[in-house]
Amino acid sequence: MRNTSPSPPRPPSAERTALSTSTATKRAANALFAAADYDAALAAYARALDELGPERLHFDAAVLHANVAACHLKLAAWEAAVAAATEALGALARALPRAAAEGGDDVGERVKEEKEESAKEEETEEGEDNEVELEEESVPPEKVLEMYGHTPQDVERMRAKSLLRRATARSRLGGWAALQGAEEGMIVLAAESRS
Repeated sequence: MRNTSPSPPRPPSAERTALSTSTATKRAANALFAAADYDAALAAYARALDELGPERLHFDAAVLHANVAACHLKLAAWEAAVAAATEALGALARALPRAAAEGGDDVGERVKEEKEESAKEEETEEGEDNEVELEEESVPPEKVLEMYGHTPQDVERMRAKSLLRRATARSRLGGWAALQGAEEGMIVLAAESRS
């Protein structure tokens, strides 16, 4: 699993370099997946995630996590597939928080709660003035998506894939709790396809 501890933000040029390196590794992983070498593809996707880093490139991280979930599905590693798909949904919620919250998935609520807790901690530790300053300097998630050539529709498509992969893995796990989770994912997908 990749390091998700906070680090200082990279300048945009370093972010683009990381994205370019990660994308090249992802292409190699995709070729391995297409050749049905799922274990090697998993290792390559993990390298691509490490190269990407934990900063603002949440959509790209979500794509990689969703690809990891697909590998685990092919390997019948159901619990790992659920975990990877859930990571993808979490990254998508960070890429476009509003979309996740509107979809009714618990990931959106968790991200919202985490942001509120983080904001409260910053206010307590650093004072209100510093928090306002940080908010003015931050770039809205929609703008970050746009900067890297993605749209909210891309987020929704990847979210649907991730929900489907997680529901598929949960249905294979067996047991009532897993089946209920699979059903909930399918209900969210059905509701989104109607809108």
